Amino acid sequence: MPRRSGVDGRQSPHHQDEVVPYAMSDPGARQIFFFLDEQDGTMFSITLYDTEKDLEHAMRDADSEHRHTTLARLGCTPIDARTLEVVAGAVADDAAKVDFSQGIS
Repeated sequence: MPRRSGVDGRQSPHHQDEVVPYAMSDPGARQIFFFLDEQDGTMFSITLYDTEKDLEHAMRDADSEHRHTTLARLGCTPIDARTLEVVAGAVADDAAKVDFSQGIS
């Protein structure tokens, strides 16, 4: 199956050029990742924040008009926004750095 970078197979520079910078402009936002299930077009994102206060600020905007409009432009319908705590994790010292603006192959 060919790799797709947008919902329903559409290329989506909108994610990298508009959605990512908007999300990363939140105070304390440090990383954001978008995941796409190519089988059914389901997409979700995970954003990591510096502090719980930064996360709480972002969650106040989770039901914003901007979020709904952005998702509609992508052909998506928002389902929910959740707060989860990171309880474990690691990044390998030799993990490849990825320039998401160039796409992933």
